[in-house]
Amino acid sequence: MVTDYRARSINDDAELTSIKSRIMEVVRREFARGPSVELTTPAGHTYAMLLAALRAEVRAVVDAELGVQARRVHVLELDQDTMTIDLRLSVTMSSHSSISDLQVRLRAGITVRLREAAGLRTRTLDLIAEDIYDE
Repeated sequence: MVTDYRARSINDDAELTSIKSRIMEVVRREFARGPSVELTTPAGHTYAMLLAALRAEVRAVVDAELGVQARRVHVLELDQDTMTIDLRLSVTMSSHSSISDLQVRLRAGITVRLREAAGLRTRTLDLIAEDIYDE
């Protein structure tokens, strides 16, 4: 098998140029857009979604809360087979916000948003209050 592969050569310069250009196009697209992940629809179709787009969905939920702003959103793990995601989210919040109420709303909102936007289930969501400020 390896011998067959080694014996095979690309003699046509046009074919070699075509292969190189396709590879470089994939590299350029990935570099320009950033890392992506392959996900699966309920019908079994696959599609790519940028990790930045997933993080933006989480940020939108957090930033919709009065007195709270998303600082960092880390995708710790994304299991493509089970369509589950583990996240770590740090926020800044007003000293007038109730942490216990806020964490319940954020967990619920992020879970719904990721399910609707990407078909993902939130397995774990670590919330970190990175800064608490006085208004």
